[in-house]
Amino acid sequence: MKVLAILYSGGASAKEEPRLLGTLENELGIRQYLESKGHQFLVSDDKEGPNSFFQKHIVDAEVLITTPFHPGYLTADLFEKAKKLKICITAGVGSDHIDLNAAVARQIQVLEVSGSNVVSVAEHVLMNILLLVRNFVPAHEMAERGDWQVSDIARNAFDLEGKVIGTIGAGRIGYRVLQRLLPFNPKELLYYDYSALPAEAAKAVNARRVEDLKEFVSQCDIITVNAPLHEGTRGLINTELLSHFKPGAWLVNTARGAICDKDAVAAALKSGQLRGYAGDVWDVQPAPKDHVWRTMKNPLGGGNGMVPHYSGTTLDAQARYAKGTLDILDNYLTGTDQEPGNIIIGLGKWSTSSSLAVLKSLITSSSYQITPNKLPPPRQTTFTPTHILLDIVVVLDVYNPYEMPIPQADLEAAIRNVIPVTHLEIIDQSSGCGENYAIFVVSDAFEGKTTLARHRFINDILKKEIALMHAFSQKTLTPKQWDAQQVKDAEAAAAS
Repeated sequence: MKVLAILYSGGASAKEEPRLLGTLENELGIRQYLESKGHQFLVSDDKEGPNSFFQKHIVDAEVLITTPFHPGYLTADLFEKAKKLKICITAGVGSDHIDLNAAVARQIQVLEVSGSNVVSVAEHVLMNILLLVRNFVPAHEMAERGDWQVSDIARNAFDLEGKVIGTIGAGRIGYRVLQRLLPFNPKELLYYDYSALPAEAAKAVNARRVEDLKEFVSQCDIITVNAPLHEGTRGLINTELLSHFKPGAWLVNTARGAICDKDAVAAALKSGQLRGYAGDVWDVQPAPKDHVWRTMKNPLGGGNGMVPHYSGTTLDAQARYAKGTLDILDNYLTGTDQEPGNIIIGLGKWSTSSSLAVLKSLITSSSYQITPNKLPPPRQTTFTPTHILLDIVVVLDVYNPYEMPIPQADLEAAIRNVIPVTHLEIIDQSSGCGENYAIFVVSDAFEGKTTLARHRFINDILKKEIALMHAFSQKTLTPKQWDAQQVKDAEAAAAS
């Protein structure tokens, strides 16, 4: 079996520091394991272009390992050439470098080391916020030059206390950012997310949800992006949205570079609409030497906290994702079930396996309730009977990192192909950070079935017909109930 790994070159540093496991030189520490089992292990950092090591060897590799820090971009075209590929492993978190729909179509598994970077990235976010607000970079550069003009630095330095700070995304990383900000005594902590935090989790960090993105950014002195990259978030922060920011706000992005329009951000920083921008993610990685984010400044000559992508690859994080990669490989080779939380795409479908254990306890309860001791915070939540759970982990983690839009026609066809439908409505409830559909079905197939049974029936249809994980809301009525609802609605309209 051929295992292909695309990793970044660590140079002399990797030779001097063997704990740099995610590098070309140290190979995630898995060579001995693979070769002891008779497998071929090829490693390179050469990934660009049709003549690259990556594209040459992907054609007959069974396993691909890559990282978010130096990703091998696996497009639909490359999937067509990768005739023997069976599994893709991301050594880290974030598999947006892989065409996931193509992986589903080819029945190729995609896994990543879930949770390996969350603490590392959350700490990096906090560092970025502080270095921007305290105007640290220009101060350090002044010291290096041998200068000493305190007023030039202090005129653009502020306290974190008393500021309004918001996160776009309050999932695994975003929530930890809120936790770490609380001791700084901010004026208020806000979050923007298509799904609300459980009440107890929000209370624990004293965070308030703002449902409108423009309203959210207009209230914040500091904004941090902790959302996944998908079609709903690509280019989310653009010229139009930046115009709604508070003048002189700070923006931190350690999520994915493509969430921000690079030219719009540079222009906003140059004009002073943004006082500072920091992060470690770029729209293309490695970033070109002439990338505008490398040298952009605010009108006072500072405000740039950009670094190469390393927030999630500290030595501690590398130990976690190297161990996780080995575990995924071992499970694959021995036929052992993978850890559910690591599965992005199972065998030919978007994974719902991570929800099965929770689902078993939910389907016997009409309230879909999860008690606080079942899951660690912030994933304590309850669901009402009006929601079906095509993939519970979507709701529990707040963000579904791999949401893709589903054409309404596909949803309608999936339902109509299985049951006779009297009335069907599908309403797109998409927000800036995700797609969500309300489904209203009237069918005589629901006669004699409880509300819970109806929802499970529709849920089963969608899981079989649509290879995508999603959280839907739905309403299900029999034709008799539908007629009664029509009468009730008419009476209400007449009364008003």
